[in-house]
Order: sequence, then C-alpha cells, then structure tokens
Amino acid sequence: MSDIILDKPPVPIAQEVAKTPETSVIEVINDVEVILKPAGHLREAGSRMSICGIATDLVARAAENRGVKAEKYQMHDVYLGFGGKVENSTRHEFDTVAIGGKNFLVDESFCQFIDPKTGDVGDVNLEEGRQVFEVEGNLATSPLASALLDTGYVELTDEVLREYLRLLCGVVDDMDISVQGLKIIEPLEYDHTAEELDGLLRGQISFPRKT
Repeated sequence: MSDIILDKPPVPIAQEVAKTPETSVIEVINDVEVILKPAGHLREAGSRMSICGIATDLVARAAENRGVKAEKYQMHDVYLGFGGKVENSTRHEFDTVAIGGKNFLVDESFCQFIDPKTGDVGDVNLEEGRQVFEVEGNLATSPLASALLDTGYVELTDEVLREYLRLLCGVVDDMDISVQGLKIIEPLEYDHTAEELDGLLRGQISFPRKT
C-alpha cells in the first residue's frame, strides 16, 4: 500500500504584504526617479537645479495614476499665506501626498539647496555661474534636510512644515504654521499637460539630460 496521502491540505499561497501609506509614496517617487536618474539628474547635494516645476508635475501625475491624492504648491504662496514677508520668500515648488490618514511632504529637487562642499542648507542663487547659498542649516544638524536628500520625502507634520519653510525662507518666528493651514492655501495646476507627463512616465518621451 502506498504511503502517499492524497488529501493533504493545499500549501497556502504566500499573501501579498499589504501596502502602507509610506510604501505607496515610495512607489510614486520611484516612478519619477526612473525618469530623472537616467537623464543625469541625481538626487545629490547641489543637483536638480531649476527642475522643481517638472519634478512636482511628475510626482503629482504619478500619484494620480496610482490613485493617490497629491497637491503641488508654490513655496512663495505658502510662505506668504502663513504671514511671511515677500523679501524672505523663496520661489520653489513641492508636493504633498495624502494617503491612509497620513500626509507626506515630497520634494524631489530639494537637493539643489544643499551645498555639496559644506553640507550647508538654504536658498540658492546663481552669481556669475556659481551657486551661492543663503545658509539656514546644515545636513549635520537637520534631520529633515538629510531625509529629503536621502529619500525625497518625509511624513508631514506641523513641525516638519515649519522647519521646511525655515530652511528655505529663513524667518518663521511668530508664524502660525500648520498642515491644516496649508490645506486652505490654493495649490498649483500642472505646468505640463497630462499627455506630456504620461509620455515621460511611460518612457515615450525622453527627459532632458542634465547639461
């Protein structure tokens, strides 16, 4: 008689690990990274100058394509919306992503505000072809700057939003800065069409190479 047992229970198929809000954000960022990196736009200190407009568009569109809610903002508008002065504001665009009851700050071009030589962090201007930083912090003392350089995102809290604005605009004293307050500030529309963005995300259009 055979020892084979024919009615063994089936081996359970490994179940897919449930996505967390954070893994969903990482997927969105990866959709963008596979476009930026091959074009030479690495997420490294001093890089990705002047591409915040297209980068934020790509993040927002990639999120939309994955069924994730994202908004893009102009820092100048946000800073003034919280009562900041025009002379301290910075022209820069960033995204927020809301999923699973959590909010995330996504900034795929924040690295341009980090001095590759010193690690200093602050708004940057071009003077005679040189990057000149208005120093407000340093990678060694700013976990937020380090996180944005390493991953491009961080969970968004009132404290994170305050520090983010401080690093790029400087003065945030006596300003009532909150995630809830951010939600009533008018977000930006896409700078590029959905067709252009989908073409980039699908690899049908090449992203301009870094010069």
